[in-house]
Amino acid sequence: MTARTSPLPEEARRRRRWGRFLLAVGLLGLLLSVAIAGRQLALLAVAQSAPGTVIEMVRMASGRLSAADAYAPRVRFVLDAVEHEFVSPVGSYPPAFQIGDTVRVLYDPANPRRAMVDSSGQLWAPVAVCAVLGLLLGGLGAWLLRKSRVA
Repeated sequence: MTARTSPLPEEARRRRRWGRFLLAVGLLGLLLSVAIAGRQLALLAVAQSAPGTVIEMVRMASGRLSAADAYAPRVRFVLDAVEHEFVSPVGSYPPAFQIGDTVRVLYDPANPRRAMVDSSGQLWAPVAVCAVLGLLLGGLGAWLLRKSRVA
């Protein structure tokens, strides 16, 4: 049976530094998820819907070429004989849509350029990703801070 030695003060300081950093990043992730959710809810409060058509799948810039690049739909919809287009900010691999798919578009009647595809993944995936990462990083940061105090 070996005795457990306490970490060196330098190791405890490093844990505290990383703990604070990860806790801050986690909190920023949670704040970002709340901000995105607020923006989505504000759009949903005034949104009207129209049918749209996926006209292109746009490769999202990841900074590198990869077989698993994400693709976002470019959607065209028509309001009062005026065509509007937008590229969804949410992409996926494999692509969630195909060229020619008919989708329901939610748009702001005061600003039809503010539009998005009406699907739970398109609406809430950014919120979920930011919240989960925020919780994981914040939890890890809190654990490191606690571990640095116990040690």
